Amino acid sequence: MTEESIKATVVRLTQDLLNSVASSDYTTYEHLCASDLTCFEPETSGNLVEGLAFHRFFFVPHEETSPKDLKLNTICSPHVRVLGGGSCAIISYGRLVQTSSGLSASQETRVWQRLSCGSWKNVHFHRSSNL
Repeated sequence: MTEESIKATVVRLTQDLLNSVASSDYTTYEHLCASDLTCFEPETSGNLVEGLAFHRFFFVPHEETSPKDLKLNTICSPHVRVLGGGSCAIISYGRLVQTSSGLSASQETRVWQRLSCGSWKNVHFHRSSNL
């Protein structure tokens, strides 16, 4: 893969991942993330969380959730850096989330690793608090 094709792939995979979060599609989320995914995000209160169990909770339907809670995720100004001869890529971007009740914005950085089989997995991310 060329560096440009890796960058395009990482942007597409990141959008697919955000779409899976917005649509509560845990199967896709699990497919795109490493089982030992690590993260820092506002929900972790500054703690490093490892594994998918923490994230799975947010995909479980809750009584207050309704089909009207549609979300649109937009990646703004993505910047991708390819490392390790194409085996790793880091994407940083602004994230806008639109819902029927308003708009939120945050910054995210995700680390993607290309496995020996050629597929990519999100292995770490860091998300800021909503601005």
